[in-house]
Amino acid sequence: MGDEALGVITMNHYSAAATPPANQGLVKAYQAEFGLDQEPSYTAVDSYDGMAAIFHVIVAQQGTIDPDRTVALRKCWKDADSPHGLFMIDPYTRDVVQNEYVRRVEKVNGRLQNVAFNTVPMVKDPWKELYPPKP
Repeated sequence: MGDEALGVITMNHYSAAATPPANQGLVKAYQAEFGLDQEPSYTAVDSYDGMAAIFHVIVAQQGTIDPDRTVALRKCWKDADSPHGLFMIDPYTRDVVQNEYVRRVEKVNGRLQNVAFNTVPMVKDPWKELYPPKP
């Protein structure tokens, strides 16, 4: 987009400019695979999180997968080591609950990046907060 994007404010649960060690590792691995001019997007980090959840279920069940146990293990799973920070599965709705970051486009080391300057912690689906699903 070029420098015209400088100062634009957006909100999302991920930015490649985030500083958690897991994110720095993801960005480095992603750029090694796809080129230094490429950065992972939220879809890449969502895939990372999905695989972490699958790995958790496999390890917890020692490779013998039981569907009911899998649901129970995922029902309130938390991951503090995700590239985008802490997120969890809501045990009631089974939706993802995660931080949302208010970000501003800034130039960092000569590159445009979405830099977080505020956090809305552990956001749940607002519709389900107003109208919870029936058990």
